Amino acid sequence: MERGCPARGALRPAIVGGDRPLGVGDDDATGPSKGTAQPPCVSARLPSPPSSVWQPISSAPGAFLRVCAGRRVARCDRRTSHHVRRENCRMMTRVPSVRLVLLLSTLAVIGLLSGAAHAQEGGEVEPFDNPALPGWERTSNAVVAGGVLRIQGEGYAIRPEAQVSGGIVLRLRLEGDGFLEVRYHISEGGMDILRVGAEEAALVRDVGGQQVTLASAPSSLAVGEWWLLELNLAGTEQHAFLGPGVELHAVEVDPLPGAGLMLHVFGEAVAEFDDLTLLPGEGVAPPEAPSAPVPTAEPQPAGDLTWVRTGGPPGGLGYDIRYNFEDPNTWYVTDAYSGVHISTDNGRTWQAANEGIPPQAGTTGDAVPVFSLTVDPLDPSIVWAGTQGTGHIYRSSDGGRTWEQRDSGIRVEHDGLTFRGFTIDPLSSDIVYAMGELTSEALGGPAIWGNGTGGVIFRTADAGRSWEKIWDGGIPSSLTRYMWIDPSNSQKLYVSTGIFDRGAAGEGDPATDPLGGLGVLVSADGGKSWQVQGESHGLRMLYIGSLTMHPEKPEVLLAAAGHASTGIGAYADYLRSRGETSPAGIYRTENGGENWTQVLTPPADRILEALSSVEFCPGEPDIAYAASEARVYRSQDAGATWRELPSSVTGWGPPHIVTGFPIDIQCDPRDADRLFINNYGGGNFLSEDGGQNWVNSSQGYSGALLRSVAVDPIQAGVVYAAGPSGIWRSEDGGNLWNGLANSSPSAILRLDWNTVVVDPVDPQHLLLAGSPEVFESIDGGQSWHKAPLSNQQGERLEGDGLAGMSPISVFAFAPSNPSVVYAGFAHGGCIIYHEPCPPTGGAVIVSQDGGASWRLESGVLPDPAAVLDLAVDPSRSELVFAATEAGLFRSSDGGSTWRSLGIDPRAGRVSAVAIDPTNGNHVLASIDRVGMWESDDGGETWGSRAAGLEPNPVIHDIVFDPSNPARLYASDNASGAYRSQDGGRTWERINAGLTMRALTGMAITSDGQHLYTASLGGGVFRLDLIGQPPAPASIVQETSAPAPTAFPEAETQAHSTVRGGIGSPGLYVALGGLCGLAFLGGGLVLYWALRRRGR
Repeated sequence: MERGCPARGALRPAIVGGDRPLGVGDDDATGPSKGTAQPPCVSARLPSPPSSVWQPISSAPGAFLRVCAGRRVARCDRRTSHHVRRENCRMMTRVPSVRLVLLLSTLAVIGLLSGAAHAQEGGEVEPFDNPALPGWERTSNAVVAGGVLRIQGEGYAIRPEAQVSGGIVLRLRLEGDGFLEVRYHISEGGMDILRVGAEEAALVRDVGGQQVTLASAPSSLAVGEWWLLELNLAGTEQHAFLGPGVELHAVEVDPLPGAGLMLHVFGEAVAEFDDLTLLPGEGVAPPEAPSAPVPTAEPQPAGDLTWVRTGGPPGGLGYDIRYNFEDPNTWYVTDAYSGVHISTDNGRTWQAANEGIPPQAGTTGDAVPVFSLTVDPLDPSIVWAGTQGTGHIYRSSDGGRTWEQRDSGIRVEHDGLTFRGFTIDPLSSDIVYAMGELTSEALGGPAIWGNGTGGVIFRTADAGRSWEKIWDGGIPSSLTRYMWIDPSNSQKLYVSTGIFDRGAAGEGDPATDPLGGLGVLVSADGGKSWQVQGESHGLRMLYIGSLTMHPEKPEVLLAAAGHASTGIGAYADYLRSRGETSPAGIYRTENGGENWTQVLTPPADRILEALSSVEFCPGEPDIAYAASEARVYRSQDAGATWRELPSSVTGWGPPHIVTGFPIDIQCDPRDADRLFINNYGGGNFLSEDGGQNWVNSSQGYSGALLRSVAVDPIQAGVVYAAGPSGIWRSEDGGNLWNGLANSSPSAILRLDWNTVVVDPVDPQHLLLAGSPEVFESIDGGQSWHKAPLSNQQGERLEGDGLAGMSPISVFAFAPSNPSVVYAGFAHGGCIIYHEPCPPTGGAVIVSQDGGASWRLESGVLPDPAAVLDLAVDPSRSELVFAATEAGLFRSSDGGSTWRSLGIDPRAGRVSAVAIDPTNGNHVLASIDRVGMWESDDGGETWGSRAAGLEPNPVIHDIVFDPSNPARLYASDNASGAYRSQDGGRTWERINAGLTMRALTGMAITSDGQHLYTASLGGGVFRLDLIGQPPAPASIVQETSAPAPTAFPEAETQAHSTVRGGIGSPGLYVALGGLCGLAFLGGGLVLYWALRRRGR
């Protein structure tokens, strides 16, 4: 093992300045001698003030110290990342006489005080003689009288500072119907409980609100009589003795830290306590760095394992949002990957509702590509839905719970048919119109950003049993989406054409008329003939992505216009050069479309801002909303004038979330200030104050395409996910997700991300990438900053210097020295879909300071050599494997040079590589569409290990179980998840519960009990390998009495070790005094020696 940060097992606690841990490693002349175990990088709250000979780095509250032998000392707080070199923390070898005397005197006092403090922590007696009960918090029904503490049912008394490190002894008496609990080891990680009743006693562990009984026995205690309770804590063992003949014994594999003692009485019981003694002991030190908890149970057989769909984070390809006219608390949203979702609680939570709509798209055929949805206003139990690409229509007669296919007469032409909208005739539920999009690359180039798009309209008069085409624009033309029918004349139809991200007919000169388009289609005879309302009617922009009709004045309509093509910059310059305003915006007609007037125009700095959605509010028709990717607007005069609503640097939407294009807006019919926006990039967002503020309202609704997932090394419920919809964090195993797009002027976070990783020794330290730049967070994603990147000559690469470089695709921390981090480059398309990768330059970058700065170390990988995965040897930080488009490579010098490893003659793209965390010679690698390969000699020779895998697997990730390296898991982009229990030699499929088998990144918790995987269209899935969900990072407990202020209710799972012992308080005072005198005497001798040396 190289010198520097050793393996996690070499950790040793170092307590400085009280009970707060500070791990310090040093490798200079004054540090530990050779061979001394040095701690890896840890996070520890700074002592205030530090009592060591190191200069303090910061005294600011909340500052953290990251320390590691042989590398930087970094002060990290929530405001900045400031790196301080080791030289600045010099030893004070020559101290002026006065300062030295003061220092030695201070050490003597500390020695005396530490002895007294230790005495107070052990052997303390509480006789309950003072009615004020100093040092305790209690409810009103907990009183002291006659030298006894009496607590009635549902009452408690708490001693927050009590050190229950060696155990307790007390006398007690219990009466009435109920039980009592003695709670101890109370911390953010949970608590231990001794539960005592008239018939049973038990030792219980509570973590995150989940309780596990460690030991229990019949109590047979005499009710109403005094008896002795003794609890002894020693190491991992707990012994409880209750009265005559009742003994409990438990061994904890992961004892909890924490102080405090709580006496809590439940039911109608009344308990009296006297003569409480706190037994001394060393107690439990808070963990210096994450350690892998020992699993309490073996994973279940494959047949018993079922994945949990977390329903998040938000993402996918959202489209429509609608409400039920009969019950406005019922809402519907669609997603082109996860289908229909229904909310019955007014949009707060969502459940998938696709029964009858089979999966039919995606790389595995698991996607349910529902794009459009409409509720019948005449009969709200009838709901219509249409698919993307596959040309299917479904009808529900039970409010969307079940579906029946109704698309007879519809034929998919060209490359695909997508239904963009439905409209029901105001006089008959049997008459329905379906608007659609035809796509063809062969007839007009790409369907996106090109003119390979066409439009079509179908009509049924028999509730979908048969359909006829009533308009076909051919290819190229413009797709159709919204239709509005004049309620006073059902033959009068209005149809929007075009949308902001598709091509159309009539594209002209790229500089003067690059877009073309149609405008609004109008029919006066029920669709038998059509008129185009375009430029001659006042529409300067003919991409009408959204259209809405005034609920009470059908001659008043609003149209949202715009196009977001990245290739129309020349057009924007052309408009500015001529002094013209933007043709995009909102258009309004008061005469049924004969004349349109532009009523909302983007400003010059956003001259081609594409307005993608507009909507009247049905409850208050004069209120309307419009939106673009950047802004939301509100009108209070039926769209005649508009006001821009507040937004942030990332656009509209909730804080910390980059929302993207609003694809549909819907007002609550009962409250015009309450509106939903469904996001084209997935996710549903709610405002309840007229668009001033927004919240994420997507719980359970996700079709997210994700590339990466990472899990906290300590807390199994804390998980991160990254992909095209942003960067997200969940603290409860994936039930709720929070955005982490916390931008600052120096780090404007974007929407699309490739990879996120958590520092294995600092859970607050994250690295994130979706471009050639690295973003670093030192506070769990609450803030970010760019980490500088330099070339081999030390020149910083930024701006144009990054041109031509692919986005960063993967990070890998060195297990033996987490200050060493590697990163590789590859484009997102080849990462997700395993397509051929464009050239990247073959770059691997390396950080020597935990990701704070980076250097381009290699240019010798063959080109193209998109780096798809990296793995670092568990004991040698300079030995790294790179899985690339051109094969598998190994570097033994930290990425400066690379050697190609011949796995198989068929080897081309190697998509994943992993190294056994306990044996660096044991390596697994996957060759795309060939299989899995294993090496037992560090990559020199290889053998096929494909038994149990699909014949042509597309493995995306391989992870070892840290609690048992013979157990591995793999994610396949084409066939789901696999498990091996023999070191990777054979595999078994574990797909139960996976509604989407197109899997990408995987992450396993440090205790090996929970496995997370990202997917292409299903968000994050979680596999609880022992059948129990992970403890959330924060649990609020409900109590019938006021919550004690000394004990936060938020409980977090933590793990450490226990050491216990029993001693005499007087002895500790004496020992403390002797230590103080020894400090003083030794200091004087040292002072005398230094003085003589100075002569």
